[in-house]
Amino acid sequence: MLRLRLANQRVMARVAARLADGHDDWFTALGTSMSPAIKVVQRVDLRPVGRGERLLGQIVLTRVTGRFWLHRVVDEEPERVRIAGDNGFVNGWTARGEVYGVLLPSDRPPDTPCAGALHSRA
Repeated sequence: MLRLRLANQRVMARVAARLADGHDDWFTALGTSMSPAIKVVQRVDLRPVGRGERLLGQIVLTRVTGRFWLHRVVDEEPERVRIAGDNGFVNGWTARGEVYGVLLPSDRPPDTPCAGALHSRA
């Protein structure tokens, strides 16, 4: 039986809580903001963020200004990261503590960075 846990703010909050407790988790991503790296209606598996892990270029589950997103880290500083969709929409900066999980590899093509340049200031 096929199970879908469709991405919405409630589902992503539950997944973020499990990731924060150190457990891998998953949900079904919707939307086109991360295309082609993530297809519309694709299961995404996430793992918790490692302590001090470099996140630049990674697709992460994060909260920016109170809203959860599965988007890419496009800029990185020691205490915060900048989040954007691969469609070029920039969500903004958020604290590293608001990054809950990192997308695990799957049998899809390699991640494609968004149109903007990636920057590290770490």
